[in-house]
Amino acid sequence: MNSPQPAKSRLWPAMIFLLLGFNVTVVAITVFAAQHYKAVVVDRSYDVAAQNWDEAKAQHDRQTALGWTCALSVDASAPQRTLRVAVNDASGQPVPGATVEVECFHNAHAAQPLALTAHGDGNAYSTPVPAMRDGLWTFHVRVTTAREEARFTLEREAASLANAEVSR
Repeated sequence: MNSPQPAKSRLWPAMIFLLLGFNVTVVAITVFAAQHYKAVVVDRSYDVAAQNWDEAKAQHDRQTALGWTCALSVDASAPQRTLRVAVNDASGQPVPGATVEVECFHNAHAAQPLALTAHGDGNAYSTPVPAMRDGLWTFHVRVTTAREEARFTLEREAASLANAEVSR
C-alpha cells in the first residue's frame, strides 16, 4: 500500500517556488527603480566622442593651446539670481564677443538639466538662473567666438558658487 507523503517532502518544492517568486519580485523592483530614478542618466556624448576620437582629440589640443580659463559665480544679492561666467584668455584678459552656452544640472537630478545662454556684460557673461538647490552641480560650458570654440566641464557646490568665484 501506498502511504501519503509526509509534510516534509512537500515543503521543498514549495520553498523552490517561494524563492523563485522572491527573485522575480526583487528583479521587478530593480527594473522599476532603474527606469524611474531621475539621478541616473546615460550620457550619449561619450559614445559620439569615442566614434570621433580624432576630431575630439584635435579640439582638446586646440583648446589647451588657447589657454582659456572659465570661472563661475552666482550673484544671490539681486532679486533674481544671476550666474556669472568669466572666460579669460591665456594672458588673463576677458574673451570678448563670445556666445556662452551653459548646461547645468544638480547631480542628484541629472535628468533635469537647465540650458542657459549667457550674455556679455563687459568682463564676463551672465544669465538669470532659478534658485539652485544645495549640493553638487555639474556645468558644461561652451564658449564660441568667430574663430575658436572651447568647452569646459566644472563641478561646483551651490554654496561655494554663491560665496566666492572659483575657476578651473
